[in-house]
Amino acid sequence: MLFIYIPRLKSAIFCLSLFTLTQVAGPSSTYAAPVPVLQEKFDVAQSLDGQIDFNQNAKPFLKGIIDKLKRIDDYVVDTELTTWQGNKGVAKVQGGKYFFKRQQRIRVEVVSKGPKNGSVLVKNEDGQVKAKGGPALLGITVNLHEDSDLLNLADGSNVLHSDFLTQMERLSKDLSKGQQAIVTAEPSTYKDHKVWVLEVKEGEAPLSENTLHARVLLNTSNGIPESIIRFKDGKIFSKIVVRNVQLNAGLADALFNL
Repeated sequence: MLFIYIPRLKSAIFCLSLFTLTQVAGPSSTYAAPVPVLQEKFDVAQSLDGQIDFNQNAKPFLKGIIDKLKRIDDYVVDTELTTWQGNKGVAKVQGGKYFFKRQQRIRVEVVSKGPKNGSVLVKNEDGQVKAKGGPALLGITVNLHEDSDLLNLADGSNVLHSDFLTQMERLSKDLSKGQQAIVTAEPSTYKDHKVWVLEVKEGEAPLSENTLHARVLLNTSNGIPESIIRFKDGKIFSKIVVRNVQLNAGLADALFNL
């Protein structure tokens, strides 16, 4: 029986590893597309500087956003990550539900049509990381190291380091390493509300398409980054979209334990 069980366990662990790679939890699928299919007016690979009025120094603004995010106790959001890779621009879409609570507690839930459906990834207040397979993976629970490559998403980021505050603090650190940031002088219309548009680039102004690093759309009322677009070699490499934001929802501690 032991001989039979071990291969099954290894197989389950492998599947759990695939689950972590296809986060941010939820429906996950891949499809081929010749070019990125982007419909928002902000989804262009060129800087918007010149089309929109920007302030050329966004450091004070970014500090204000970080201070605002630090005051959030917890949240739960639906997210979608799209990456475009290879010469043919093959798109990979990963979506799902992301829970965050102070002390860097994280919970990721998978809802998909594949074997990962029902799987859960958590990080508790002690820093322990566990992944539990759904019914198709026999509900097996495994421990993972926080910096395991198995936790990397398609854009190369670690799912446990993808909360709002960490992402904005990472951008702030990039500015101290020579990158530049600009932010719109006035809020811009995005869907049915207003956002600040932040652009980050390598080197000095003015921004050019080959040096554009990232564009972030930040909700004017709560500072939440609703969309993060990253660029590589003058092309859109990845896009994160956040929906159905619930702030300070009073998430139970039990959600972050398995």
